[in-house]
Amino acid sequence: MKLFIVILTSCTWIGYAEAVTMNEAVRYCYSDGRKFCRDLDHGSKMQSCLNLHFQQLSPRCQKIVVRLNQGETITLF
Repeated sequence: MKLFIVILTSCTWIGYAEAVTMNEAVRYCYSDGRKFCRDLDHGSKMQSCLNLHFQQLSPRCQKIVVRLNQGETITLF
């Protein structure tokens, strides 16, 4: 029984990747993005700008930026 649990646990993590949904990014970072990075396109330039202003971001947007910095990608769903 223990072997089965170990295998099941291992399989759960194989291929699993976290992702920030577009909905989360917009909901939590839209106003900060407009305030600090108004003239930038989305993507790496926007992420760099948000990093530059990290201490001024809302707590929820800070969490999104941290997740993106850790390698999570943005998905539509």
